[in-house]
Amino acid sequence: MRIIDNCIDIFRQNQLLDYLTSERCNWYYTPHVAYSKQKPTDRPAYYHEWVANDMIRDPKHISFIYPFLDLTNKNRIIRAVSFLQLPRVDNTPNGKHIDLDGKNTICLYYVNDSDGGTVFYKGDKIVNKVEAKKGRCVIFNGDIYHSGVSPTNCKIVINMNLQDA
Repeated sequence: MRIIDNCIDIFRQNQLLDYLTSERCNWYYTPHVAYSKQKPTDRPAYYHEWVANDMIRDPKHISFIYPFLDLTNKNRIIRAVSFLQLPRVDNTPNGKHIDLDGKNTICLYYVNDSDGGTVFYKGDKIVNKVEAKKGRCVIFNGDIYHSGVSPTNCKIVINMNLQDA
């Protein structure tokens, strides 16, 4: 697992935040921000698809995602989606899960500062926690179980599943 602060320059950090919080960005509601062992977590959120099943969904703004390929030394985006979680009072994990079956590398990028970071598991035990800090990314193997933590303030994260072509 690698944690990189200010993984992209401040200008690009602000551009991403401005885009994702503007009326130009299309957000869609989901009642389940994650699935834990194929069960929904009943934690609502909004999502914005950049890439789904290798298909670019936001061609005008996909260039925001490309710098993360360089950070991970990967060249294929399988999936890239932003999640916007609204505040909750409980500040607890959303549900232990892996994003995709098969070999992939995950790059989580925190768009804004929030108290809802990400926790990582070994078995059922939380073994690591990464705080959500604007400009920070965490890169890890896709077979590691993890969970976002519900924020008590708004949280925006970009979740990318990457591979070699």
